[in-house]
Amino acid sequence: MIYRWMPFVMSLMIISSCSRISYWSDHPEGIVYSDYKTYQMDDQCSDYDPGVNPINQIRIKNALEIELRSMGMTPSDDPDLNVKFFVKNETKYFYENCVEEYDRYTGGDQCIEKVHSYQEGTLVIDFFDVRRNLAVWHAGARGEAWDSIDNPDPVIKRMVRDLMKEYRNLGKAESFASVE
Repeated sequence: MIYRWMPFVMSLMIISSCSRISYWSDHPEGIVYSDYKTYQMDDQCSDYDPGVNPINQIRIKNALEIELRSMGMTPSDDPDLNVKFFVKNETKYFYENCVEEYDRYTGGDQCIEKVHSYQEGTLVIDFFDVRRNLAVWHAGARGEAWDSIDNPDPVIKRMVRDLMKEYRNLGKAESFASVE
């Protein structure tokens, strides 16, 4: 009987152990995204966290270039868009505190406050309209700390691909009002 449940339990454990990545994006209304045909990568990512593996910067840049080219955009010295990105690791804290009344029933005053810390990695991508000097797209992904990812290539490619899906969807449902 228990053996019938084993595949279900194992698959549940595998699914729950996968790291979760959360995505967000923001953009102003009234931008015609199909007008953007050229881009330039900003190599001056000054906000790059020095504690993060610098090879990941190259991986992100390559993944972004692949996605932009797959959308029909071309690199240019006189671009429509300036593409910037940065990554960082951030230490987050989770506080756990027991209720003292509960401890009295369990045999004593052993209420202990615990502080758990963990690392979280963030990738932020910004697109700027060069001619208008206007931010036209801001997006990010938050997940596992950059240096704790075992195989960063597929993770970075997936993060960039999923973020760029958001940008692609803007071009499909664009508003044709002009932004001054």
